[in-house]
Amino acid sequence: PQMKLIEESQIPSVYISKNAKDFDVYSIGIDHYQASYDITKYLIDKGNEKIAFLRASIEDNLEDSERYKGYKKALENSNIALDKSLVLQGDSTDESGYRLVDMLIKNKNLPEAIFASSDELAIGALNALLDNKISVPNDVSVVGYDDTRIASMIRPTLTTIKQPIYDMGAVAARIIVKLVNHQEVEEKYIILPHTLVERQSS
Repeated sequence: PQMKLIEESQIPSVYISKNAKDFDVYSIGIDHYQASYDITKYLIDKGNEKIAFLRASIEDNLEDSERYKGYKKALENSNIALDKSLVLQGDSTDESGYRLVDMLIKNKNLPEAIFASSDELAIGALNALLDNKISVPNDVSVVGYDDTRIASMIRPTLTTIKQPIYDMGAVAARIIVKLVNHQEVEEKYIILPHTLVERQSS
């Protein structure tokens, strides 16, 4: 609904940090599919096969969907069967991450690694593991997504995917100026590079 309103309003706008290729709007973001593939493959390359995925449950969240697809493809390319019991849906909060991982622990279904689709989910997962005397990363590795400020403040510090937020804002501002001045914008869908930031949690 929001995308339809943006399209119909004719107000110059840029969609930031989302995959919006299904809509006729200007957008800037990273390749969430590739970023998720990269961080899952990173966990696999460290010897992990039983990798849980904590997923936000926001309906029609294209960004989240791409993250899940990247996770699945990395498993597939490494000949690791997708275990649906390790794919858990909650919301993008630390409380949700805590609850989901606590459930895995209680069900004796502890993975070797956890990929959370947001840093908040990952921090909740970290806390649930540590509260249950499970060492991170010696027993279970945890990785997040977004590289929010708290990712480098929590202990152990969080391995995560960093989005180039400053660059996104700068490019978005340049596009808006061009649109307001009725100048041509060369690209409609701009993909900027992501970075895998390795820290203590993996």
